[in-house]
Amino acid sequence: MAFDIHYEPPTEGKKETPLLKPGWYNFEVRDAFETDTEGNALTTIHGDPFIKLRVVEKSSETSLYYQLFFSEDGSKRINAFLYAVGTIAAPGSRVSILPSDFIGKSFRGKVDVSTYNGKQYNQIKMTSPLNAETPQVDEEAPREGVEPTEGIDEEGPSREEEDAPF
Repeated sequence: MAFDIHYEPPTEGKKETPLLKPGWYNFEVRDAFETDTEGNALTTIHGDPFIKLRVVEKSSETSLYYQLFFSEDGSKRINAFLYAVGTIAAPGSRVSILPSDFIGKSFRGKVDVSTYNGKQYNQIKMTSPLNAETPQVDEEAPREGVEPTEGIDEEGPSREEEDAPF
């Protein structure tokens, strides 16, 4: 049986993704990468390994990338993310991380707009469990007395190259 369609050739170049407004959003992890397209382990310019997660904002289907850096600077961010996606472990215990285990996990993320090489992009600055009390889009997060269930500030590595959106 033949199927008829209206053919539209793909557009040239990279599709522009609309920016999310700063605020809290619900995300789901859709992909997890520990290697590049050539099969090499992902590492920072300083040699630290990292995982790249493609996360999707649930209501708009906007995709963002979120990196977990396996370094001393990145440990706060990793612990906050593990907490946000419901990983349960005793404090101080050793946790094995398999990137593919994150696929399908959901969390709340505080999104901000950042600039890199003159181009604006969204960046997740904090993560929290879905059931946590967090402000809605365009609302400010509480500044004082924030409990771990309300959001964990997780500024990762401060090196600009490692905060890039790609």
